[in-house]
Amino acid sequence: MRCAEAGNVAGGKAHSAAVSAALGAAATYAEWAPLAPLFRSGLLDACGHFLSAAEFRAPACEVLRHVAHRRRGDVVNSVLNTSGKSKETNASSEADLAAQKEAAADAETVVVGFAAACRSLGAAAAAALAAPPADPGDEHRDYVVRLTETAAAIASNHLHVLPDAQLRVAFLEALLGLTKYPTLDTLGAAVAAWPGILRAAGAELPNGFVRPEEKILNDPKERLTLPEGAVVALLETARHWLTRGGGVAAGLSASLCPESAGDEWEQEYETRDELREVWVQHRARLMEITKLCTCLVPVAAANAAATRVAQTCALVQAGGALDQTKASQTPSVDASGRSALDDAAGAAFEGATSFVEPVMQALPFGDEFRDGSNLTASGTANTQVIAAIAPALDAMLSNALAVTLASPVGVSQMSRLLEALGRAALARPEAGAAILNRLFEILGHLPSDDAAAPPARAKAALMAGRTAQAARQRVCAAVLGVCTAAPQVRLRRSRMIVFSRFPSVPPFFF
Repeated sequence: MRCAEAGNVAGGKAHSAAVSAALGAAATYAEWAPLAPLFRSGLLDACGHFLSAAEFRAPACEVLRHVAHRRRGDVVNSVLNTSGKSKETNASSEADLAAQKEAAADAETVVVGFAAACRSLGAAAAAALAAPPADPGDEHRDYVVRLTETAAAIASNHLHVLPDAQLRVAFLEALLGLTKYPTLDTLGAAVAAWPGILRAAGAELPNGFVRPEEKILNDPKERLTLPEGAVVALLETARHWLTRGGGVAAGLSASLCPESAGDEWEQEYETRDELREVWVQHRARLMEITKLCTCLVPVAAANAAATRVAQTCALVQAGGALDQTKASQTPSVDASGRSALDDAAGAAFEGATSFVEPVMQALPFGDEFRDGSNLTASGTANTQVIAAIAPALDAMLSNALAVTLASPVGVSQMSRLLEALGRAALARPEAGAAILNRLFEILGHLPSDDAAAPPARAKAALMAGRTAQAARQRVCAAVLGVCTAAPQVRLRRSRMIVFSRFPSVPPFFF
C-alpha cells in the first residue's frame, strides 16, 4: 500500500508477490505444524490482519481454515480439561515440572490464538455481510464460502474452550449472519456447525444416542451458553431456508410459488437433478437444526410451525396467490395436464412440511413420555409445555384440515403435512380421529379409474405424486404414518367412519 501511495508500482507488485507466496507457504505449514509455535510466530495474527485486504483475504483465510480444522492435541486438551479443577501439582522431577509448565504455556498460547482468530473472522464476517451478494464464480463469492467454512470449523472445534463469554456470543452472532447469507454454497458450509453447537448448549433429542466422551452434554455447568434469542433466530433462519427450498426435493416447478426459490437456484447448477442432490443434503441438516432448536424452545417452535401452516394454507384458499380455481388459466407443465399452479401448491406444502415435521417430532409428547413423567431437554415438566403449545396445535390442525386440494400433486404434499401433524394426537387424542377422517375423505375423492393398475414404482412419480395412483399410495402411507405416530390412541370413532364409508377396507388395515 505504501508503494502504491508513493507511485512505486513495480515495488508494490514485488511486495504483493512476496506476501502471496508467504501465505501460500503458510497454508502448507498450517496443516501440520504444532499449533503453539504456529500461534507464537505471529503468522496467524498477520493472516487475521490480511482479511481486511481484498488482494490477500482469500489466501489468508485459507491459512486460518486449515488451522480451524486442526485438533488442539492431547497435551493441550489435558491442560484445558484440568484447568480450574483440583489436581496433583507435585512433580516427580524438575523435568516433569518443566514439562507441565510448558504444556500450560502452550495451552494458553493456543487459547489466546484462537480468540484472536475469532475476533478477526468476526470482523471479516461483518464486512462480508455488509457487501451485496456476488454472482457465482465471483472472487468475493468464493471468499465468503471459505470464510464461512472457517468460522463454522472454529465454532465446532474450538469455540467452547475460549474463556471470554462475550467473544463467544459475538462469534456465534457472526456465524448466524453467515447462515442467513442468501446463497446455497455458504448455507452448506454454515449448517454443518449448528447441530454440534446446539447439542453443546443442551439440546438432546429423546432416545437420541449420546457418545460417552461428550461430557459437555452431561454437565449443565459446562454447557455452551448461546446468545439470548439466538435459538429463536436460528429456528427462523431454518424456516426461511426450508420455505425457500419448497418443491426442489420433490422435483416440482416452483415458478408460481411466491416463496420458493427453486427456479432461481437452478440457474447456478447445470441440471435440476444436481440442484436437488445438493438441496436434499442441506435440507436434512436444516431439519436436524429445527429439531434441536425445538428441544430448547418448544413453545416458540410450535408457534412458528402454526404460523407457517396458516401462511401456506392461505396461499391456496379462495383469492390466494395459488387459488386452485385459477388452474385452468395456467399452462400445462407436461402432457399429463399438470399445471404450473398445481406444482406451485405442492411446492408450498412441501416447504411447509419440511419445517413442521421436525418440529412435531421434537415436541415433548412422544412415546418416551407416556408414563406422565414428561421432561424437556432442560429438565422441566413438559405438561406445562404441552399446555403452552396447545393453541398452536389447534391452529395447525384447524387450518390443515380445512384445505381442499384436488390435483394429485397437491393431495400428495398435503397428505404429508397431515401425517406430520399426526403426533398431535399424543396431546390431543381427538386429533388422530380428525386427521384419519380427513385422509379417507381425500382418498374417496381421488379418481379410481386406475385403481386396479399395478403400484406406481417409479421413484420420481411417487415422490411428487404426479398421478392419481401415486397420490393414492401417498395418502395411504399417511394413514399408516398417523397410526404409527400415536399408536396408543384408540381411534374407534375413525374406524366407524371408515367402515361406514369404505366397507371394503380390511380390518387389519388398522
